Amino acid sequence: MEIKTFGVVGAGQMGNGIAQVVAASGLNVIMNDIKTEFVEKGLASITLNLQRAVDKGKLSAGDQAALLGRIKPSVDLTHQAQRGPQGHGGSRLRGGGRNRKRAPQV
Repeated sequence: MEIKTFGVVGAGQMGNGIAQVVAASGLNVIMNDIKTEFVEKGLASITLNLQRAVDKGKLSAGDQAALLGRIKPSVDLTHQAQRGPQGHGGSRLRGGGRNRKRAPQV
């Protein structure tokens, strides 16, 4: 089974770091937290980290945009609960940060 989308529960320091690394590897990421403001703060942190890399010449602006485009914010765990015929969708749920809720069973 090929993993195409990776779910991160928690957009705090650990969660947004995981989301950034996974997106940099080429996978789509759903970054979830309990409040929109937490997800926005996590995305802002990732954006700042990537901008530093662009400023240092380690990352192109195009690669920065592509990486950010692979991260989808969410406050609804059902986005991560999509499952395929064998119980797996191409998604993995990864817990991190302050929100350790489980994805609902579908």
